[in-house]
Parts: sequence; structure tokens; C-alpha cells
Amino acid sequence: MKLATDEEQRTYEQALQVTLDEIAAADAVIVGGASGMSTANGWDYYSANANFQKEFSPWYDKYQINGIFDGTYRDWQDPEERWGFMAHFFYWVKHLPIGDTYQDLKTLLANKSVFVWTTNQDRQFNKIYPASQIAHP
Repeated sequence: MKLATDEEQRTYEQALQVTLDEIAAADAVIVGGASGMSTANGWDYYSANANFQKEFSPWYDKYQINGIFDGTYRDWQDPEERWGFMAHFFYWVKHLPIGDTYQDLKTLLANKSVFVWTTNQDRQFNKIYPASQIAHP
């Protein structure tokens, strides 16, 4: 891992300040949110990370499913196993706590009119904004 030089750190901090100033001056903000928002909280849908192995252990242990999307799009031989996996996935998503990245975004944009365009299927944005402010393409 390469550490940032002092000049790179100053450049990053300057760019961050410009962004914060633009947000402060804006009447409204459009947020484009994708899987990185959730991955930053440890909810990686593309791999069998430790969180997945713990939460989905019956399917991971039996089928070596490599993440939620693998399980979602897998060609299951047994429909009951598929629907068991999917029901557990839906339950898990519904009960996920609001991740820090989403809490931080809500705090940052607290006094702004916000509209979110997201491909996230974990409904985290729905836990901080009403459905009328969110588009799921």
C-alpha cells in the first residue's frame, strides 16, 4: 500500500473542501449511490466474505456459494433451496442496520433537498430517505 505524499494529501484535502463548499452552496443534491456505499459497511454482495459466510452459512457450507449475487442468479436444482436462500436474503436485507456510510451521507445532506439514483438492492437509501426521493433503475 502506497501512502500519500504531503502534496497528494493537500490536493485531496483541497478537493474535499471544494466538494463540501459546493454542497453547502447547493439548494438540492442528486446522489448517485452504488455498491461501494454498502461494501464500505462490510456488506459485499459479490464475494463470500466473512459476513456472508456467517449469515448465509447453510448455503455457503453446502454449495460454496460465492456471495449473494452468486446465490441469487445460480441455477438451483432444488426450488425449495433457492427460495430458502432468497427468503433469507430478503429478511436479512430488511433487518440490516443503517450503515455508517448512509448515516454520514444523511448527516452531510441534512438540510438539503435530496434525490437518490441508486442500483443498490439492499434498501439502505430507503432507510434514510422516503421512496419518493429515490429512483431504482
